[in-house]
Amino acid sequence: MRLKLIFLAVLLPFLLGAKAPFPVSKKDDLGKNKEQILVKIMGQRKQILKVSREINSLEKSLGAGNNKYLSVIRRKRKLEGLIYRLQQGLSKNRIKLRGAHDKTQMVLNRVIISSFEKDEGASHLLSNNILVGDLKEKLVSIKMALVENRKMDSEMKVLSKRMNEYFKTERELSGLLSGLEYKKKIKAQDYLKRVKQKDRLQSQLSKLKIGLAPVAKNTASSIGFRFIPPIKDYLETEYKSRGIKFKFRGVQDIHAPYAGVVSYAGKLSTFGNVVMINHGGEIRSIILGHFIPRVKKGLRLAKGDRIGVTSVNDQKKRELYFDVRLKNKVQNTFSLIDKQYITANAGVIPAKL
Repeated sequence: MRLKLIFLAVLLPFLLGAKAPFPVSKKDDLGKNKEQILVKIMGQRKQILKVSREINSLEKSLGAGNNKYLSVIRRKRKLEGLIYRLQQGLSKNRIKLRGAHDKTQMVLNRVIISSFEKDEGASHLLSNNILVGDLKEKLVSIKMALVENRKMDSEMKVLSKRMNEYFKTERELSGLLSGLEYKKKIKAQDYLKRVKQKDRLQSQLSKLKIGLAPVAKNTASSIGFRFIPPIKDYLETEYKSRGIKFKFRGVQDIHAPYAGVVSYAGKLSTFGNVVMINHGGEIRSIILGHFIPRVKKGLRLAKGDRIGVTSVNDQKKRELYFDVRLKNKVQNTFSLIDKQYITANAGVIPAKL
């Protein structure tokens, strides 16, 4: 019975087609990580696009709201000017009319009294009657003007009511615009946060690509030494079998990839500024792109020395190109990079090595 059990224990895995587990290689792990990061990058891109659309929508609403607000302000100021001018005119006219009314009434009273006190004949009485009639007509016209003045006061109240409506609309629009500005601010912060997350993931992906890429042994052995990346904080890299493009943002230092002597420093057509370093043995390195050189021809450099600074402090992606040449032929520069400064040290470049 015991022999049967032993036999089954040995034979059963083969009958069931069982296979001994093989250890997962480091390259397989890197490949899985690459796929996971790619999925995350795609997710971040979708979210960035969504937030960007929301910001554009808010900006359109803000634009329309600002136009409406400015229109209300213009109409309110125009009405304020009209009300002020009318108030000044009505006030002066009212004072003038009341003064004329009081003066005319006083003259009329004197004429009437004098006609009873003196008996100066029929002709004088007739002239007094004519004068009294004229004064009474003048009083009537003054009173009518005062009535019109009061009507204008009523119209002024209507205008003042409209002015209050403008004030109310102005306050409402101001509150609406403040709310939209706050929403836009929050969305902008979210946008920048997601862009940074995507850039960080992109940087991780670039480093994984470097870890997965095959190393050209012949190139490395023919050069005989390793270079460091000329830039510390980069977002991603592009490379094939020649030079490497480092994509970055902001201002930071550019470093000598290896010890040597500066053979050229200046501008290269429309491609940006360039620094060429002679490392001896017909080996040269070229750094080209958005940076300002801080070295001159003939300067001797140690590995990691500062040779320049990136030139633009904004949020746009900029490029820095780097290649190594042997006998003026561009080599597989990626294979010549010391990988510890890309993977293990996350791109950290010391001041000197």
